[in-house]
Amino acid sequence: MKVVFSFLRAMRSPALAAALLMIATCSSSTSANTELAEAPKLTEIEGTIQVKGSASAPITSIDLPGGLSYTLQGKLEKMVRGMYRGKNLKIAGKIITDAKPGKPGVFEVKEIVVILTQ
Repeated sequence: MKVVFSFLRAMRSPALAAALLMIATCSSSTSANTELAEAPKLTEIEGTIQVKGSASAPITSIDLPGGLSYTLQGKLEKMVRGMYRGKNLKIAGKIITDAKPGKPGVFEVKEIVVILTQ
């Protein structure tokens, strides 16, 4: 109530009213920008990149040291297949389905974190 009364009193002075309106706008947009700036957490995995399947339908996967593997998908999948076959990589992304012994999971690649071997 005090804020509304102060704003109404400031309306007598257009410069003061504009300043209060600007402060109110900036404070609300700052909190909105903070919420937008938070990126989703990515899962990092590391292993050896393998290409399986046929030449017409290649399947790119990453074999983890513990024996599990993930089929890769996403925008970076073709680049990983073409440039890093047989190499150890650490990649970041999102697990679509969990890997189980004997059944690969699905991993959406968002970032290449580090190339562990050349």
